[in-house]
Amino acid sequence: MDTQSSGRLIVISEPATSLLNSRRGIGSGGTEERRGGIRIAQTPFLIGRNRDNTLILNDDQTSANHARIVSDSRQIFIEDAGSTNGTFVDGVRIETPTSLKDGSLIKIGSTILKYEAPE
Repeated sequence: MDTQSSGRLIVISEPATSLLNSRRGIGSGGTEERRGGIRIAQTPFLIGRNRDNTLILNDDQTSANHARIVSDSRQIFIEDAGSTNGTFVDGVRIETPTSLKDGSLIKIGSTILKYEAPE
């Protein structure tokens, strides 16, 4: 498990009924979360509707366990966790772990996130 910051996710758009939440105490969709983004403090970073995920998306188009962000010593990747509607990076549905680059757009259900690499 990587304990070094692996960047952050910025919410670009989400369903009007969505409530973004995080187990790490970032809040539930407040302005600070939107302004500062969601820091990826360690990997694996789990995303989905299930309360056991690191980032919980209350989005009907998101699977309970939708995607995960993982890293090695050189790169950070996102992989689909067998979701129904798929995970998209820069408009392409991913089938294998896909490297994230600064500015990559991630679509999970109806939610769009932007990845920002660490400085």
